[in-house]
Amino acid sequence: MGAVTTVRRDWQRAKIVLMAASGVSSPRIGEVVGLNRNQVDLWKRRFAAGGVEGLVDEPRCGRPPIYGPYERLALTRTITTRPVEIDSASRKVRLSIPEVGRRLRAEGIGMSDSQVWRIASSLDLKPWQVQMWLTSHDPALTRSHSMCVGCI
Repeated sequence: MGAVTTVRRDWQRAKIVLMAASGVSSPRIGEVVGLNRNQVDLWKRRFAAGGVEGLVDEPRCGRPPIYGPYERLALTRTITTRPVEIDSASRKVRLSIPEVGRRLRAEGIGMSDSQVWRIASSLDLKPWQVQMWLTSHDPALTRSHSMCVGCI
């Protein structure tokens, strides 16, 4: 089973407690909520020990993420938006990871080049493989409507 949403987790844990209070066996509860018997027993024990507060997730180990959705969107925007300094005669531009990092740092996002590479790779963005930029000649569209073609 993959990642479970908070709503589903809360439903599972409440269902476990309610079914256990009704005398339903752990294997049967597991079938209903989609967990194995050991997981059901864990939540039954946690409820017995801490009540409703025992059903709340405990803090996890590991470093919290530094770059959230805003920074990821800024990175994506930087890679996929036509740079302003490129004139209309030159349609090709290739950004390197260090250049993307410099542009992000200029915007106040202190992301290292290695982190830029990791996030871009996870999003399957390859700025160095941009084939061309398409720019509309329609005066109703602004320069910001340029789009990246071939970000493969």
